Amino acid sequence: MDEKIVYSQWTNKTEARLDKNQKPITVRVVTKSKISCTIRELIQATENQLAVYMTHVYNVGHQYKQMRDMRTRLQQNEVLIVVDFSE
Repeated sequence: MDEKIVYSQWTNKTEARLDKNQKPITVRVVTKSKISCTIRELIQATENQLAVYMTHVYNVGHQYKQMRDMRTRLQQNEVLIVVDFSE
């Protein structure tokens, strides 16, 4: 459990950059980072994130079920519009 391991994880980082007019801006970038920790720490980190992940899985499934049900009940003069807002 105390053996060191290395794994990759996607992380959000902010970076200072210059826009096309050479003005400084801050952007959010998703990067793949190498993480070094013990097996025990990895298990703890996984357990900490599991509840949030399972809530996400439930929400996705529920949303697809509701959309499918709505689509099957559409009348001839109705339309279903799906808008996906990313973070």
